[in-house]
Amino acid sequence: MSRNRLLNLTASLAFVLFGIFMIMGSQRFEDTGRATPMFIGCGIISLAVVLLLIELVRAEMIPAPKKIEGSLPRRGVFVGLMALWVMSLPYLGFVLASSVAFILISAAVPKNTTAKRKLSGVSALAGIATTIGFWLVLTNFLNVPLPEPVFF
Repeated sequence: MSRNRLLNLTASLAFVLFGIFMIMGSQRFEDTGRATPMFIGCGIISLAVVLLLIELVRAEMIPAPKKIEGSLPRRGVFVGLMALWVMSLPYLGFVLASSVAFILISAAVPKNTTAKRKLSGVSALAGIATTIGFWLVLTNFLNVPLPEPVFF
């Protein structure tokens, strides 16, 4: 068995377990808060099972991976900023923490090329608009409570 095939099988099983974890974890939520993680968990399981079946039945349908390019330090910065975002949610609230996270990630993560730097502002604005859109839909239409800012 090739290394790529073993990685695909392992990743598929890991995502199935992650989906099950999300569904089981959402059982402690109220009815209104349970729907979104259950939907995401079911979607993750479904797509992981599809990948698993393709790998077992028709592995030739999955293209061979190309050489991974990119900067490990940039990826580390991204993971660090995501961790800061999650930790700041209870204090800054969903809208402010997510907007700041989009600005920081858009500025810190792209490659150091002029074209990518020019687009980082557009990426940040698109992220902020998406954050506000999610906040409006989740709080006003779905009545999902999101973290609110607590400054004192």
